[in-house]
Amino acid sequence: MDAGLLWVTPLLLLPGVGLLVMSTAARFGQIHEEIHHVLMHPELGRPMADHLWRRCRLFRDALVSLYVAVALFAVASLAGGVAEAVGGDGTWVTLGMTCLGILSILFGVVQLIRESRLLLDVFEGHLEEIRRG
Repeated sequence: MDAGLLWVTPLLLLPGVGLLVMSTAARFGQIHEEIHHVLMHPELGRPMADHLWRRCRLFRDALVSLYVAVALFAVASLAGGVAEAVGGDGTWVTLGMTCLGILSILFGVVQLIRESRLLLDVFEGHLEEIRRG
């Protein structure tokens, strides 16, 4: 790729991150519904509330890291574009911030994987209740 157009690269990553943000935010909203369900059924008890709390924290961490990635990609493109416009070389700034954004995405994805594993525990518990029922 032409080093002069490197500043465009972070912008190309934004739609994918946007999809992750949207799906994560939707899943986070589902936790809100589950919390209301637990409030309406106190017999579910503290273990379910603790489980939901852990999942909420993972979703929050994932969303924050994805938002940070969006900010880093936007600033990387802006800095690279400005550097090119004034005749400088913004390669290292653009590459550095893009790499930081990618690391932020990876952290968010790890948090989402951890949340998915917690959700599987809930499914397994419900299926076990059905089998015994």
